[in-house]
Amino acid sequence: TIVGGNPAKEIKKRFTDTEMNMLMEMRWFDWDREWIEKAIPLLSNPSVEPLFAFYKNEVKNK
Repeated sequence: TIVGGNPAKEIKKRFTDTEMNMLMEMRWFDWDREWIEKAIPLLSNPSVEPLFAFYKNEVKNK
């Protein structure tokens, strides 16, 4: 969530609810280093969908 002001108030959410659910399901921060290194270009992509596709195809069932 992006916040601003004093006291801080929510301005907007960075991710949609669907994207937040994808990120929570993936738990990319718990992946083996090998998977994180392969996913570096996807981790820096502003869209969550390509990373989630990588997760489903490469990581989830390994």
